[in-house]
Amino acid sequence: MSLQINLSSKELYDAYQNVVDANGIDWAIFTYEKGANDLKVQATGNGGLEELEEEFSDGRCVSSLDLPFDRIQT
Repeated sequence: MSLQINLSSKELYDAYQNVVDANGIDWAIFTYEKGANDLKVQATGNGGLEELEEEFSDGRCVSSLDLPFDRIQT
């Protein structure tokens, strides 16, 4: 079984680049939109891993298809 996902959205690209380039956000969550072949930005933030964890602990992210992306600072 294969999954065809559309990754061409400007919103996806912008969120990803903003995390990578440290442009005001340090994490993003991408999720698969049911009934379509589109990945979408579910949430972004600048509160580090603690804020990202809250997205999962309060039930906003519950799907196995929610994909977090975080820029780890060393």
